[in-house]
Amino acid sequence: MQASYTNDAKTHKHLRKLLSLPYIPENHIENQFSRYYRNAQGCQPLLDYIRNTWIYSNIWPPKSWCVYGRSIRANNDVEGRHHHINLKTRKGQLNFYLLIKHLRDEAKYVTLQVRLLSDGKVLWTQQTQATHPTNQPPASIDGDLSWAFKRAGHS
Repeated sequence: MQASYTNDAKTHKHLRKLLSLPYIPENHIENQFSRYYRNAQGCQPLLDYIRNTWIYSNIWPPKSWCVYGRSIRANNDVEGRHHHINLKTRKGQLNFYLLIKHLRDEAKYVTLQVRLLSDGKVLWTQQTQATHPTNQPPASIDGDLSWAFKRAGHS
């Protein structure tokens, strides 16, 4: 399959279309897959697997993997959180016990964060590096909340 994907433009195009299925509205996925299924050649075992596992499955129906209209569609938030922890602790390969201490320290502020977010005083926004004014990744949510912590008497 890899050789066909790399060397055959038609196979490459069909497989790229399959990869786009999570990004279309859920109610269009089955029909779009059927079109790909009828027109694709040379990748029948893969198409059968996708049909049985992802399209007509009770375990992983399209509703569970369709990301159309969702604001968070990747693990960027998790990677951002990981980056934040590394910045705060100034360490890569963080020791497990130091991680637990750091997470415990941050847990002290969860109630305040929830209250501020619920009151609409702090809004979380997504920015990309390209649109951020300094061309640096945006501040973490903790950085955005620092003024509120100080105002509420937390340091």
